[in-house]
Amino acid sequence: MGLGVLDWVVFLGALACTLAAAFYARGLRGANDRSEAVAGRSIGPWLLGLSAGATGNSGVALTACVGLGYSYGLMWLALPLGWLLGDIIFWLFLAERLNAVSRRVDAVTLPEMLYKGCQGAKSPLPRKLLGLLIPLLSMGYVGAQWLAAGKIAGLVLGLPVVACTLAFALFVIGYTAFSGVRGSIYTDFVQAIFMLLLVAGVAVALAMAWHPAVYLPAEVPEGFFSLLGSGPWWHAPLLVLGFAVMAVGFDLGQPQMAARWMTGDSAATMRKARWVYIGFIQATFMTFMLFGVVFRLLMPHLADPEQGLAAFVVGFGGMGMVGLLLAGAVATIASTASGIISVGAEMVRLDLLPGVLRGKAGLALAVLMVGVVSLAAIPLAHTDILAMALTAVGLMSAVLLAPMLWVVMGWMQTQAAMMASVLAALAAAVLWMHLGLSGTLNEVVPGALAGVLVMLAAGGGRKVAAPVKKKARRG
Repeated sequence: MGLGVLDWVVFLGALACTLAAAFYARGLRGANDRSEAVAGRSIGPWLLGLSAGATGNSGVALTACVGLGYSYGLMWLALPLGWLLGDIIFWLFLAERLNAVSRRVDAVTLPEMLYKGCQGAKSPLPRKLLGLLIPLLSMGYVGAQWLAAGKIAGLVLGLPVVACTLAFALFVIGYTAFSGVRGSIYTDFVQAIFMLLLVAGVAVALAMAWHPAVYLPAEVPEGFFSLLGSGPWWHAPLLVLGFAVMAVGFDLGQPQMAARWMTGDSAATMRKARWVYIGFIQATFMTFMLFGVVFRLLMPHLADPEQGLAAFVVGFGGMGMVGLLLAGAVATIASTASGIISVGAEMVRLDLLPGVLRGKAGLALAVLMVGVVSLAAIPLAHTDILAMALTAVGLMSAVLLAPMLWVVMGWMQTQAAMMASVLAALAAAVLWMHLGLSGTLNEVVPGALAGVLVMLAAGGGRKVAAPVKKKARRG
């Protein structure tokens, strides 16, 4: 199906708005390259909440959520429900603390925050290792975004998926190198608006296409309309638990998310941004998961369920809907990819590269390096978006949950304990995946548990001692 004039207007309008936001943010950049890694800590609640929501949303909502609902039914509402539980825990107990700690110790990257949060003798080596490990673990998630964009654009435009993937990736890498972290926040805000327009458009189009006569009971598997599915009763609750832990780890330890929380200008801003972020995530995740369930009844024999949204828009969407789909796809996928790349590049620049490469040229070089590695992650990992995204998020959440929790809560932590926790969490999560147990309970749970146990064994949950104030001597 080709794009009509209205479709092109909507799609190209979205690209123009994205580039305009990048240019606007570029003009706001301060002279201090270091503070620009967290946008000068000057971001307000709506900009923070929507940009974080767009970054956290990703192409998983448009593709994997649709595919899960289409393939397995209501049981996979466990994902948004578990995520909601984890988000609430994070925002109640950790979000404001993370923002406050980052401002107090003046940390602008995750490795720097972990480095400054350690007590005792310190070596720059762990910070450099984390500056390498964290971006590498993020690349599978970025690769999933490129692949999601390629699948949607390839079906809609009738072009090879590889060509669409590369074109989209070069577009995002280009404007990210140009505008940096501040630019990714402003473009995220614009892209969140287009994503919400897509959600509304899909809901309206689905309601117009729906008719009771399309109900095909023989075409859906057993337990399709049950929240517990067709397996044992405890499977769905374990999924909820796994995604709740993953959400906490995602909010706390994913570099693009932690960096967003560092940009807030105050605790009051964080409190106001809370429901903006949670509402955006739930509106998109829930909508596309339920869309997949309903679309199974309209078109029961899709070869690739992750292309369900694109297939629906091509087959049932009205004028402008194809352009809105592409605009929404660009919006949500570009915001996530740009957020990860910009923050990952800042870690490479500030935590890994030598001092002479820490200026604006160094940032552009770091963006290019991270972007190229993210494209290489696609053939090296999977061709399944959900598998790539959940594996990357699960490993990152497991590895960083315990060290970040210790820093944010102000508990005693040495560099040796931190690195031992990281390695134990990574080993436990990888072993869990190797044993094939991730389908029952996400690997983030045993990985995070291993990391927490190492931290407890190393020093428990003792609070960092407050510095003793010396009394002034009387002359």
